[in-house]
Amino acid sequence: EYCSFFCSEPGEEITKQAPGMKEIGRPVVKMCQKFEKLPSGMDSSDQVRCQRYFLQEDRIHLDYHYGKGKITASSKTYTKDKDAPRCVAYESDSFAEAPNASAEKEEYERLLVEEKA
Repeated sequence: EYCSFFCSEPGEEITKQAPGMKEIGRPVVKMCQKFEKLPSGMDSSDQVRCQRYFLQEDRIHLDYHYGKGKITASSKTYTKDKDAPRCVAYESDSFAEAPNASAEKEEYERLLVEEKA
């Protein structure tokens, strides 16, 4: 597992409430967490390769590992809308089942908790 944080450049518009202002004096605009494939029997295309939290843009992006024999990988982008959070998904396997709405909601809520941690 690998984590990184990206701060805004000096001179960019800064708000006092932005994440990171108290701790480092510059707002954190993006957090990135990368994961290796697990050797378990789980299909690698179901395993998250990279989670990106775009704090200023209020969105979360997930990239998945490449499946066996695949040249594209699946991805999901969650936008934080107070009324109805939205998920835009790209599935690299055209024969895969459509994502379950309740599972996406659970995943979105889990990602929000992880973002605050």
